Order: sequence, then C-alpha cells, then structure tokens
Amino acid sequence: MLKQEIFLTKFTSFFADYTFNKIGLWLEMRAYGVELLAKWQVPDRINASASLTLYQSEYRNDKSSPYLPSAWDNRYILNMSCVWDLPRQWSLGAKISVIGGSPYTPFDEDKSSLVEAWSASGRPYYDYDLYNTERLSGFAQLDLRIDKNYFFRNWRLGWYISLQNVTGSKLREQDAFLSTGIIENPSAPIAEQRYKLRTVKQETGSIIPSIGVTVEF
Repeated sequence: MLKQEIFLTKFTSFFADYTFNKIGLWLEMRAYGVELLAKWQVPDRINASASLTLYQSEYRNDKSSPYLPSAWDNRYILNMSCVWDLPRQWSLGAKISVIGGSPYTPFDEDKSSLVEAWSASGRPYYDYDLYNTERLSGFAQLDLRIDKNYFFRNWRLGWYISLQNVTGSKLREQDAFLSTGIIENPSAPIAEQRYKLRTVKQETGSIIPSIGVTVEF
C-alpha cells in the first residue's frame, strides 16, 4: 500500500514600508502579501512541491498622492514541480511556472506622432498622466525532463533530456512605436505635421531543448 504524506506546509505573510528622503526627494514604497508553501511525497514514487505568492507592490512620491503600482507589481507568482521515480532508475520531472503581468506606462501617441516632437528625441513619449495604469498579460511556462541513472560501486552516471517552455509560450513586453518617416499631413503648418507611426509587437519565448550528462562520486 502506498503511503502518502504531506510533510511540509508553510504560510507566511509579509509587509514592508520604506520611506526615502535624500537630497530633497521623497519617496514612499510599500509591499504586502502572503506566501503559501506545500510539499507532497509518496516515498520512492513521487516528490512534489508548490509555492504561491500573492502580493502587491506600490509607491508614491507625495504624501497626498495615491499609491501607484511599482514596476515589479506582478501580483502573483506560482511554481509547481513534481518528480516521478520510475522502474529501472528512470525518472520524469515537470515544472510549471506562472507569473502575473507587470504594469507599464502607455505611450502618448498623439504627442509622439508630431514631427517636431519626434525629431527632438527620436523616440516615442510616455504618457505620464497614465503612469503604470496598463498591465501586460501573465506568462506561464511548462518544463519537462527525463533522467536515467546508472549506479556503480562508488559512483553514479546519469544522462537527461530536458525541454524548457514545452508549449512555446511567449512573454509579452510593451509594444513599441516607430516612425515610418512618412508625414501624413505635409500641407499643414510644421507645428501640426505628424508622422505615420507603426506598432512593433515585442515578445520573447521559444522551446529550449538540452541534453546533459551527470557524474557523481
């Protein structure tokens, strides 16, 4: 009969509050949330663990201003991993990682498209009235790994095949604006002329295979 046991559970709450006042600059930051940890084991068969962090990270630069999300205010992080021990010294592992989207400040497309404004900086302008009011989508990744071990008298030889990001998930970043160099209204006064802008989608993420050998004495 299989013996199942949960031998570690942990609940943690945290709160941090920081105030900086140097060279006439004032900044107040706070972060708070909870963290849950758990581990489950079936001896000689399954070893699984999971952690979930729920949090909020905010700041403000004026005591009368409302708190705004900080750049690392992803809100949640989830990690789950499991290793199955199979017959003949084989093992199969899987890991799921999930993280919430980070906040970002949108670009001011109206200002950025002005020929004079773009020519002055060569890049788009952020809309600081909407600072960190937008949020990127979350990201999830699945990794798989298979191991084979050979045990000798005083040492162990093993090899593994690993696939990271099996589903080919994409980590989204803020879309960028680029000028096409085409003036949409060339007959307008120079102060009113606008470039035609194009949006460039930014994302990263691909399947990463690897093969390795391990030796342990």
